[in-house]
Amino acid sequence: MPGDKVETETDVAGDELLAPRDPGVPEAVEIYDTTLRDGAQLEGISLTVDDKLRIADELDNLGVHFIEGG
Repeated sequence: MPGDKVETETDVAGDELLAPRDPGVPEAVEIYDTTLRDGAQLEGISLTVDDKLRIADELDNLGVHFIEGG
């Protein structure tokens, strides 16, 4: 929100120095991955169920929020 402040550092007296938050930068992002849907449709690619489960597990380990399968 415009006008929100975030802590950036402290001065020599230990007082907090605040800077305005950039309204164009979100506090968090969510990652939506379509590897198992779009990537599996490439010519010459054939993923087994085990392949898909391993890929989904690794995407989850990486912190991907949404994994779209096909």
